[in-house]
Amino acid sequence: MDTEPILIPIIPTPYNSKLTCLENYTQLDDEIEQYIEEEIFRPDRKIPLRTAKCVLVGPSSCGKTSLISRLGHNGHIMFNERSPSMRIDYWIQDFEVFRVPFKLQIWDTIGSENVSKSFYRDAQAIMILFDLTKMDTLEEIKRYAEDILRSDPEEQLVFLIGCKKDLLSEAQCRTAEKQLEPILNELYAEYWPVSSLTGKNVQPLFSRVAALSFLRIIHTEIEVMESFRHEAITLNPPDQPEVIKKKRRSCLRCLLI
Repeated sequence: MDTEPILIPIIPTPYNSKLTCLENYTQLDDEIEQYIEEEIFRPDRKIPLRTAKCVLVGPSSCGKTSLISRLGHNGHIMFNERSPSMRIDYWIQDFEVFRVPFKLQIWDTIGSENVSKSFYRDAQAIMILFDLTKMDTLEEIKRYAEDILRSDPEEQLVFLIGCKKDLLSEAQCRTAEKQLEPILNELYAEYWPVSSLTGKNVQPLFSRVAALSFLRIIHTEIEVMESFRHEAITLNPPDQPEVIKKKRRSCLRCLLI
């Protein structure tokens, strides 16, 4: 059943500006704002559907499925894909990012810690989850970190998610955060503590993921557009047609002589 999209009128802030290595935008830059108004909202153009893929990985029972289920109160499951080695749940969450329709595909491995490299393919965002009540699970996520580092973490938005925040006091949460800085720097990642039980930070987290994924996509579109314009100018400089005409007339006179 369709539901109302989550609205993102401004760029969501990180959970803690000291625990992020990602872009810490405060507002849209002029180039993106101009592109949205002049290219995306052009009256003669239908707004294309933009979609980003976000994958969730982490140790078994760390809270991956619960996190999506909590967000699922606003979204809806599209289909389950099953394979002999793992089960994959694939969710879609609708957003409106700066008035532009946007979909976030959320991929979750169910009941399996084994993730093939193809699972990360074409992902704009990766969430690595661990259990805040079992800090030893931080050691377990190193395997996922190695897979990400073998790709290009700066090309993907990486989020480190501490689940079951409701079971810790604020003092315990702060103690846990101090242990995260090395891995955040290594993965060029951003940290969020969440509670799927209470819903704490769940929607702000996914709104942040959606907004940054959208901005990355728009940056790519702008780069492609500028590249095409540059090639067009290179191949067809403004004075080129006149030069061609003069050469043709000159050759014709030579033939008549």
